[in-house]
Amino acid sequence: MKKQKLILPALLLAASLLLSSCSLAGKDVRFSVGNAMSTAFQIGDMKCPREEAYVYLLNYKNLYSTIEDQNLWAGLFDKSRLTSSLKTSCIDILSEVYILNLYAKDKGIELSDTDTDKLTTAAKEYYESLTDEEKKFCSVREKDICEMYTRYALAEKVYSTLMETVDEEVSEDEARIIRAYVLHTTDAAAATAAEAALAAGTSFDTVLSTYGEGDKTEQAFGRNTYPADVEDVIFRLENDEVSPLIVSGNDYYIVHCISKYDETLSEENKTKILANRKNNVLTELFQTSDDKYYSRINKTFWESVSLSPETDGMETKTFFLILDKYYKY
Repeated sequence: MKKQKLILPALLLAASLLLSSCSLAGKDVRFSVGNAMSTAFQIGDMKCPREEAYVYLLNYKNLYSTIEDQNLWAGLFDKSRLTSSLKTSCIDILSEVYILNLYAKDKGIELSDTDTDKLTTAAKEYYESLTDEEKKFCSVREKDICEMYTRYALAEKVYSTLMETVDEEVSEDEARIIRAYVLHTTDAAAATAAEAALAAGTSFDTVLSTYGEGDKTEQAFGRNTYPADVEDVIFRLENDEVSPLIVSGNDYYIVHCISKYDETLSEENKTKILANRKNNVLTELFQTSDDKYYSRINKTFWESVSLSPETDGMETKTFFLILDKYYKY
């Protein structure tokens, strides 16, 4: 779990926060409209205080306020939409932190005394970096910052522990990306005619243009792109080899292999496969939490949060930077 994991060039494109269909860490939640404004949301027996939500919101706003030297909050952008996107993102990251903390509690995972000392020092430094105006907006004390750092650090420790269970060996065959022209048609007569034309010496390009449906450009793809019976033939082809006519249900394929192993794309695919494995570990954890933990969000609180112009002039954005300075798991 990386600090500042929120990636926000998509800020302008993100969907507005729809509290009627909100989720915590990917799970639907029940809504609480009550007057308990001190709690932003609850998962299991853990309650996220509004002070923590404000700190995250303010830091993320300042961390991702500029794109290509343009300040989004000072421009003509829809600030209500920006605010809604930030709320959505902060709910997502905070709920992940809280679910990982609940997992730590269940598994008896704790921080060491040395870690606690480091977090206390980090909290002091960050708190002292805040202006009086920022402290008032977030309603935080140094003790609150220390508790926030403790939750995030514990989440990082759990994340690292979970990632140690992931098999990082990705075989070349699993990651292999090939480049090829794929003639595909659902017309049996066209498939037979294409096969005959190739046998008569017609170029693959001409046959593809004449009889193929859909994409007629060179394709790069890996495993699980085509049906298993088609894939079995494709991945046996050598460079510049043309497959026989492959029949799969009502689909017909003829494939011209350009490169049976694109090294650059295959290495990139290895990285994607490993990332998917890691994401699957977290997804499984969050799905398991669906049945285990009751969740609710304070609709009244989130609807009341306003960042502009209330926070204009507040520049704090070192919450994660200072934490990273003192604590790395």
